[in-house]
Amino acid sequence: MIKITKNIMIDADEYNYVIKQRIKKKDKEEYYWKAVAYHSKLENALESVFDFLGKKEIKSKELTINQAIKVMKDLRREIIENTRTGR
Repeated sequence: MIKITKNIMIDADEYNYVIKQRIKKKDKEEYYWKAVAYHSKLENALESVFDFLGKKEIKSKELTINQAIKVMKDLRREIIENTRTGR
């Protein structure tokens, strides 16, 4: 398992890399991991995670194209640093 953020991880089975998202159960303080995408290559799974998180970040703000590019670069750097340090 590769923990990307508190709510996103990449797991693997014998066939695929599986992107999972942490979901809160309705009316409870409990969480579960839901499979949201399957990829045959780790590089594709990571690109999918970067894309998903980037869209989420950009959607929440009004940005210029240069600001959006910076957000994506910063997000990629932050995720790589977090996976290296185990945060």
